[in-house]
Amino acid sequence: MKASLQSRITLAMWAMAAFSAITTAFLFGSLLIRSHRESIRQQLQSAVASLVSLGISDVSELEDFSELNHFIEDALPMERADKIIRVFDQNKKLVFTTVGMNYDQLPDTLTREISRPQFLTMSGRNQQYETLVMNYETGKKKRLFYLQVAIPLPRYWEIFETLWWQGLILLLALFGISLWVSRFLARRMLRPVTEIAAHLEGMDPRRIEAWKPLESPAGGGRYLDEIVAGVNRLTQRTRSSVLQLRKMSRYVAHELRTPLTILRGEAETVLLKPKSSTEDYERVLRSSLEEVQRMTETVSTVLQVGEDSGAVGAYRPMDFDLKEWLMQQIPAWEKSLGRPLRMEIPKVGSFEIRNDPKLLFRLVDNLVRNVQRHAPSGANCRVGLTISNLGLILFVEDGGLPIPKWMVEAMNRAESVLETEWVGLNLCHTLAEICGLGLNFSARKEGGLRVEIALES
Repeated sequence: MKASLQSRITLAMWAMAAFSAITTAFLFGSLLIRSHRESIRQQLQSAVASLVSLGISDVSELEDFSELNHFIEDALPMERADKIIRVFDQNKKLVFTTVGMNYDQLPDTLTREISRPQFLTMSGRNQQYETLVMNYETGKKKRLFYLQVAIPLPRYWEIFETLWWQGLILLLALFGISLWVSRFLARRMLRPVTEIAAHLEGMDPRRIEAWKPLESPAGGGRYLDEIVAGVNRLTQRTRSSVLQLRKMSRYVAHELRTPLTILRGEAETVLLKPKSSTEDYERVLRSSLEEVQRMTETVSTVLQVGEDSGAVGAYRPMDFDLKEWLMQQIPAWEKSLGRPLRMEIPKVGSFEIRNDPKLLFRLVDNLVRNVQRHAPSGANCRVGLTISNLGLILFVEDGGLPIPKWMVEAMNRAESVLETEWVGLNLCHTLAEICGLGLNFSARKEGGLRVEIALES
């Protein structure tokens, strides 16, 4: 396709160059002919001026025309064949000429009215002549005469016929040069396009993190810079969309893993039990329905949160008592953790807040599942409320292994380096941002991780 485009551009440029060469040759030839005609007219004007100024108007009688031949030879420092001098009487009949009939058959009368000097093109038997005609009066009786000075015009077509092969060689040389220049310019013009195409071809969707912005080719100009900027904007949007899809797929996989594990574990437990009762099957079925409903809500929430346009619409705040709400969520979180959960909630007072309980549950549930996944088996997990100078704080902490400082800092920044291992980390930050909550990760001195959620009280 690139070769075809280059061929078409080369052909178009060559056609334009060839047309320009032919047009230039035609115009140049026309200018040469016109310039030659102007030169002839100047010679005619000079000859007429010389004859008039040197006394042609003093010849008053027709018999004096016999002496006019010598006068003209003396007056004009040119050969008689270069210029033809002819005189007509008042009836516009020829009365004198410097050439004989054997030179060329020329008209012997004037057919036009001559009131002032006038250029006329006269056709003879063999060729054409450029002439200048003027009237003058002479003698005592002021007899009217017409003076005509003529110069033969060259046969331009005969000149072309004589030099046609030289002209053809020159024209072919111009065509060859124009073809070479067209190919060179076409390649030069397509070089930036080729670089852009090579850059786009090297963008591997499987390595989207390695995509780099396209740099404007040298000498591209303002229009190519705009194209490069548009390609970079499209690339950035594509990269963001693909990364968002990857995150959403990981979010969904992360959120569904625990319910599926619970479903499988409970089903295997009741099937492996030697004598499972009806109550056992009923309990497993009820639990399975709860987990299916939980998966449905999880997928719906994650899809809403994952969509940039639906993130604001996913937030549905309401007033509720946080203390009472936490007590209601303990069974679900213990199910996600796979072991008992310690709650540290003040016994006195109520904690009314306005927020989205659904998204807040998803945030805490992710933090509890991260404890289940990353902390050592059997490590305790605590969820509680406390009041600090920042206001009401909901915290989740575990008694796991010590965590490096760089990893804690990366968690607070939600860096992509932790995305694979802590797949729910970015989702936690997204949920906290949607709900207007402050999220802070810190390492405990005793070992493990503490996550504080600053709530709006």
